[in-house]
Amino acid sequence: MLCLIVKLDAVSSSTLKPISEYAERGGSFREVKVPPSQTTVTIEGLEPYQQYEFVLHAVSALGKGHPTMPIEVQTAETVPGNSPTDVKARPLNSQAVLVQWGPPEIPNGKITGYTVYYTNKALTDEQDKTDWLKKETKAEELMATLSGLEYEKTYYIQVQAKNTKGSGPFSKTVTVITKQGVPGQPSKLIAKPVDSRRISLTWEKPLHSYNIIGYTIRFNVSDTETKELRLTSDIQRHTVDGLRADTLYSFRVAAHSDRGQGAFGDAVTARTLQSAAVVFPELQLSPRNSSKSLILQLKSPIENWNDTIEIEYRKAISEGSSEHYEDSDENEGSAAIQFEEIQPWLSFEEIAENPEIEINGLIPNTFYEVRIKAGTSRSDTVLAKTLEDGLF
Repeated sequence: MLCLIVKLDAVSSSTLKPISEYAERGGSFREVKVPPSQTTVTIEGLEPYQQYEFVLHAVSALGKGHPTMPIEVQTAETVPGNSPTDVKARPLNSQAVLVQWGPPEIPNGKITGYTVYYTNKALTDEQDKTDWLKKETKAEELMATLSGLEYEKTYYIQVQAKNTKGSGPFSKTVTVITKQGVPGQPSKLIAKPVDSRRISLTWEKPLHSYNIIGYTIRFNVSDTETKELRLTSDIQRHTVDGLRADTLYSFRVAAHSDRGQGAFGDAVTARTLQSAAVVFPELQLSPRNSSKSLILQLKSPIENWNDTIEIEYRKAISEGSSEHYEDSDENEGSAAIQFEEIQPWLSFEEIAENPEIEINGLIPNTFYEVRIKAGTSRSDTVLAKTLEDGLF
């Protein structure tokens, strides 16, 4: 936190109390009350390297007097408050890379130069620059050419601004491959959810991107699996669909030319929206024409779901249980049905629009429990018995 010490002229009357007012140049004034016996005041909470105006009022029981003529004071510098902006890199040839950036938004002083750090070694600690190479530039130079690089290597680059008080934080790491004609990284990737199944992506072209023929989008489909979509046109937007509701996804984009694919840009994340509750229709399970299959019928479409569904089923044992289901074909009254807790559910995928689904590979003359899974929602279970062998 910065502060200024302001010296005040002594007030001749003990009934007068001075008030110091200050403001950033062009801004509104803020007020600090000062005891009448005090001739200095410390103003805290100021911004570094900013011009402030100060005026002084004397105050009595009758009110506030006229202000003094304003004086201007500039606070001291500190190290830059953030990193250089919009850092980009592209290969010039197989041994050189061009790096460009913008000045930091909070310089906290007069920028005196920049340092470009680069390495082709795998990153373990991005803050440790012991083995990184570096190149210095002047304050007015917002680009640098890194030469003498190794052919077809991936280089990691960071830029740091400095002023008379020291160096600011490092920029985000940008990645570039030293292969002539391969594009640099796309920048300013933005991901926004459209609904529970789709996320919209937009980005900017890589630096000097005259030869781009398409992009590759990489995103996670689980904690351990990723998927890539290849776009075959130079359009900087795409909507990824078929996603899960209320799920966080991470996206990266790489550009490609006829010489090959460039490095992926920084990852951004977005979460799909929550979906409306899935409403399952009435289900009917019955045997038909086979002792080793059952037919599951959906009386109407599944509401708020248009993706694939899972049909889950497992065998039940007809002995020693308090659960009862009527078996009208074979038995009078009811049969006691007990589900095996240790027996896992079996499943297979089906399209949601299919109104009639056949479950095959079952044991003849056996009760089965069946249900539908859509996303994280499950229907009620239905029960039926397969036919005896020899009936069909």
